[in-house]
Amino acid sequence: MHINRAGLLLPLFLCACPIARAPFEVTATCGAYVKQVTLPVHVTAEEEDLVASTAADVRDLFIPWLEANRPELGITSGTAWAGTIVTPHILVVTHYLFFSEEWEMHVCWHVMIAPHDWARIDLRRRFQETAPSVAFEIPSRSAAPPLEATEIAPTDAIWR
Repeated sequence: MHINRAGLLLPLFLCACPIARAPFEVTATCGAYVKQVTLPVHVTAEEEDLVASTAADVRDLFIPWLEANRPELGITSGTAWAGTIVTPHILVVTHYLFFSEEWEMHVCWHVMIAPHDWARIDLRRRFQETAPSVAFEIPSRSAAPPLEATEIAPTDAIWR
């Protein structure tokens, strides 16, 4: 485990490190059937994080809307987040992960001009859920405020 600058405990595989490949052992059990495999996990070398500031800006587009419209999630402007870069680093759709004490937030945005500059978040309760349970989209980041998010189907993918 690793304690990041925000004081949040993160698994080591979320931290950039110079390892090219690491074995990852998976065991699946269903009744008496047990299957065990070892998979190679490719870990990128430490790189300068060039998208953290933009990712935080995109995340922060959703926070006031979540606070006002989905208070049961408990995400507010006072929620502390720690972020980490995700591979692939910069594409037409850029991805970033944020972690609070309770939530993992996958933020992605379309690096495009309006009106095609959408932003999305997937939320997964840390230590409780294995996949995101709720997701939201803002159709255009450059639309006139206040920006309105809509609920969308969450992805079943977990980004690392």
